[in-house]
Amino acid sequence: MPGRGDVHVVRDGDGDELASDKDTPDDEAADRVKAVLFEHIQESDAVPRLVAAGRPGMAAQDMVRACHDKVAGLCGTPGMAHGVLATGIMHYMLTRMLVKSQRSIRHGGEDLDIVMPDAKTLAEDPSRALVICVPKTADAPAIRGALRGARRAQPEPGNVWLVLSEEAAKGGPYGAKSFVMTGDGGSFARIFADIQEFLDRTSTEGAGSKRLRILGGA
Repeated sequence: MPGRGDVHVVRDGDGDELASDKDTPDDEAADRVKAVLFEHIQESDAVPRLVAAGRPGMAAQDMVRACHDKVAGLCGTPGMAHGVLATGIMHYMLTRMLVKSQRSIRHGGEDLDIVMPDAKTLAEDPSRALVICVPKTADAPAIRGALRGARRAQPEPGNVWLVLSEEAAKGGPYGAKSFVMTGDGGSFARIFADIQEFLDRTSTEGAGSKRLRILGGA
């Protein structure tokens, strides 16, 4: 048992962190959401099979359908539970698809959720970098503030995307390419095909490169 102040990290089978014991109520609530997702991934036959078959969108849809309603009441802040769930699915899928990314970084004085491929590319050639914001809130002003910050770090406005919970989407439109996670998956499941298209188009290795073939089109 970890003592007070210790951090107990929960990892999946490949050692990637999915949850950990923190001290704040928000972190503890987020960990409960991650634990629901982790349990489904561990018990699912469909998720690894769909990922291996190059159908990441269907794998994401399976995870959303299994976990969306289970996590709905786990966080007190509106939009937080589904924002955490979306983030967990994004991290899991990007890792499994071998897509290079940096997560939860500070760049140009701004906090960014996901950057592909990395901050170095974002600094040197923004046209080849993708920034994805995954708000952990349904508060429209806060989401717009995060979007403004992301656009200060990424001067190519079309290369900043939003992943929103159904609650958060009600405060839009936000003037950015958006993917909404609903109970049946929603448009969120399509983000992986769009990531593939972006990486194929901007990769210095060229479209259809071996590095990207695992992504599939589902």
